[in-house]
Amino acid sequence: MGELNNNFTAFREFTKAISTPDVNPDAAAYKQLFNYNGFPEPFLKSDQAFYNMWFNERKKLLIREDNRDKER
Repeated sequence: MGELNNNFTAFREFTKAISTPDVNPDAAAYKQLFNYNGFPEPFLKSDQAFYNMWFNERKKLLIREDNRDKER
């Protein structure tokens, strides 16, 4: 989140900010980050269908790479 706002805060401040969304103007950005993770493509698109497709492909890729590495 610090990268998005160019403002790196302590973890305590971060947890306070996400627990008080009515007070924090960045609450929507926090919600977007938690819903679509920090990878640029799904985060910027902010589309649940795209995120689901992207996440499934990512899992397949990681499993494929893990299996490949085990075979070596």
